[in-house]
Amino acid sequence: MGILEVSNVNKRFGGLQALDDVNLNVEEGTVHAIIGPNGAGKSTLLNCFIGKLVPDTGTVTFDGHSLLGIKAHEINQLGVSRVFQHQKFFLNLMFLKNVMIPCFAKRDGAFELNALRGISKEVDIKENAEQMLIDVDMIDKRNDHSASLSRGDKRRLEMAMCLAQDPKLPPA
Repeated sequence: MGILEVSNVNKRFGGLQALDDVNLNVEEGTVHAIIGPNGAGKSTLLNCFIGKLVPDTGTVTFDGHSLLGIKAHEINQLGVSRVFQHQKFFLNLMFLKNVMIPCFAKRDGAFELNALRGISKEVDIKENAEQMLIDVDMIDKRNDHSASLSRGDKRRLEMAMCLAQDPKLPPA
């Protein structure tokens, strides 16, 4: 049993069959790619993983939980994170603040444990966000405004935002 299982998923938009009996099994710790030409259904399939779309038929299971019919933020809490084709972040905020925002969605008990140790949630979040910027080699730009950065740097910012949530199924 994989961490992500997709079985017989179909999705139709009017007369267009976007997904036709898609089956996929992703084992934990493995890397997979979804490739194909424009219009092949790649984004549609990913949107079925994150709750943005519901398949017409079939099942999508993540870590033993059905993802069908639950809200996107609940899927995120289970540990699914995604970067989007069109970058989504706050252009008027600094890099560091953008990475701190999704840290509040973190699903584990680390913040509560640190609170018992006298470490504030905001300090913990800032440290986590800084580590993510180190991981994507952007710590030197932590105080730059997101709107002023190159497209590649903005993509790395979005990756740091996803990874800051400590997902079980991270973006690739």
